Amino acid sequence: LALVALACMPLLIGCSLAERMMMNGYTKSKEGDTSDTIVTEALSSVRTVTSFNMKADRVEAFEATLRVEAPRSVKKGIIAGSIYGATQFIYYRAYALCFWYGSKLIDRGEAQFTNVMIASISILFGAQNAGEAGAFATKLADAERSAKRVFSVIDRVPDVDIEQSGDKDLGKGCDVDFQKVQFIYSARPKQVVLESVNLRFGDGTVNGLMGQTGCGKSTIIQMLARFYDRRSGLICVNGKDLSSLDIAEWRRNISVVLQEPNLFSGTVRENIRYAREDATDEEVEEAARLAHIHWEI
Repeated sequence: LALVALACMPLLIGCSLAERMMMNGYTKSKEGDTSDTIVTEALSSVRTVTSFNMKADRVEAFEATLRVEAPRSVKKGIIAGSIYGATQFIYYRAYALCFWYGSKLIDRGEAQFTNVMIASISILFGAQNAGEAGAFATKLADAERSAKRVFSVIDRVPDVDIEQSGDKDLGKGCDVDFQKVQFIYSARPKQVVLESVNLRFGDGTVNGLMGQTGCGKSTIIQMLARFYDRRSGLICVNGKDLSSLDIAEWRRNISVVLQEPNLFSGTVRENIRYAREDATDEEVEEAARLAHIHWEI
């Protein structure tokens, strides 16, 4: 019986390998990814889509990608169904052969039922699982590369240490000076964003940054928040080097109003208090008044 079951092993391993490789190779096409992107962008920017009356356009774009993807998906479905049906047919034919031959041995008193089941199930299931394991062998290299990328991110040392402690005495007021500041993004080392920039934002003044897209307006704000550090030059706050100040204390003194704010789960009061959890109710209400949302709340 064991020899009969072993004779079926190559066929079972091949079927399992083919079925698993077919399933592993069933990946989304470019059109499938595009349709996902269209839906995600439309839902995340639903206000913009509605404002420009682009609902019908986005629906048509989504349906267009599906029309391209549909024939390919149907073809893959037919191939997948055929391979699955063929492999299942071979599986059960092998089981039937082993059980039929085992019943003959039991009838002649040459084997016991327990031994027949152990030999048949162990070898047949072992062959099936061996084929599936072999199909995943090609994924080991991909898994190793993915793990290396993940650990490279985990082990990366950021240019700005958010846990950095420093001078907590920020002084009174807030005079900010940019002195010959240069900045280059690490991802684009050949493109200089800021070159020898000199700016001064006086305490109590209202200042605006104007310029074409990519000239560094947002970069200056991000440098003030210590998301990035300058390559050269000096940024001073009340005469002190910004990089010498305690990051947490400095950020607690910065208020940011984004173009499209995102609310976290929780109450409005909790959202206002995120930057300063020790803020009093009076301070929270005053912040709401300054933002012109007090009466709406």
